[in-house]
Amino acid sequence: MDKPINQEFIPRHASLGFIKLHRSLRENWVAHDPQYLALWTWLLLLAAFKPHSVVLNGIPIKLEPGEIATSLRILSSHSGIRKDRVKSILINFEADHMIRRWPNNKYTRIRLINWGKYQFDPTQERQCPDTEPTGEKKGKEWKQTGGSQIKAKPMEHLFLEMDSE
Repeated sequence: MDKPINQEFIPRHASLGFIKLHRSLRENWVAHDPQYLALWTWLLLLAAFKPHSVVLNGIPIKLEPGEIATSLRILSSHSGIRKDRVKSILINFEADHMIRRWPNNKYTRIRLINWGKYQFDPTQERQCPDTEPTGEKKGKEWKQTGGSQIKAKPMEHLFLEMDSE
């Protein structure tokens, strides 16, 4: 999968925040095939995290948390997996009750069945969104680097470091 990711089809909201990746995924059959795992990860990354509307192919679509409006072409572009293989993987995800699909000739709506079970954070409602991080924790645990940036290592280096441990 050394194909560059096509940024054109990544929704603006998808670049915000993070997703939870539950450790139980290690025991799931999806984790044992790199293409299945890559596509599942992209579905998690692209899923709506709050109700909102998107426009795809000129059609306004209302999405709920855990839903995606996409196409085989878009998923293929993101994951680097052939369109026909993306389709067969989605069929398998649906057969295992991981997703529900509603395809039509303009787009495919996908709902991640257990989105709320794994992605909902009950503490989010208690946090005030206007608070700014202080940039400092007590003790030597963590201190913000005054404007200096740490360079991120390419993913290949991360895996090589993990293998050498």
